[in-house]
Amino acid sequence: MTNRLGSLKGPVRRAIERVLERAEGPLSREEIAQRCGHTSDDVGRALSAMINVGDCYTDGRRRPARYTAEPPTQKAPTVSQPRAWDFHAAPNYVPKELRPFDGRPGAMDAYGLPSLVNGQRIARCAA
Repeated sequence: MTNRLGSLKGPVRRAIERVLERAEGPLSREEIAQRCGHTSDDVGRALSAMINVGDCYTDGRRRPARYTAEPPTQKAPTVSQPRAWDFHAAPNYVPKELRPFDGRPGAMDAYGLPSLVNGQRIARCAA
């Protein structure tokens, strides 16, 4: 019995594999240690090694993690539905705060003059 790395499996690892094969569902590290008769530290080291080579899987939770011999089933991706936007529902908004300033007569006359860029006069675009 060798794993994918070619090394022999130790007694702790073989015991964990037997426990996970017989289990009805995911088990915690303490449950695995009780069922296989090894210490929790030995079981934890073996489980970490098994996860690295893909012989064991977790449920994705950090603490307390649950271990299983089968990979977790992935949910089928769903296609999201595009939102239905009604662009004509609201009336057209004309922002008064963005209009040219008309508080003083002649305050906006400077915008009619050409700009000076690099010593050259350039006409402004009418917006």
